[in-house]
Amino acid sequence: MRILLALVPLLATGAAPPVFRYELDGSRSAIDARVTVLGIAQKSAQFPRMSGAIALSPGNLDAMSLAVAVDARALSTKDKDVEQQL
Repeated sequence: MRILLALVPLLATGAAPPVFRYELDGSRSAIDARVTVLGIAQKSAQFPRMSGAIALSPGNLDAMSLAVAVDARALSTKDKDVEQQL
């Protein structure tokens, strides 16, 4: 609601709406993966290091951009044998 109220003066003047940019907080985010092995077991992995951002403009959602980078070298499986194979 606050965003809409902030846009009212801009729409009245014809100015371009602002672009809001949000950064991914890697310390509060998680990317997990799960793989089924031979249809009988599952292995899970975590990617603890990532970064990213989203930029959007309420007046032009088609121009939204999303970028996420995952550091695959930081893959953690909690299984040393699997990690050695990777």
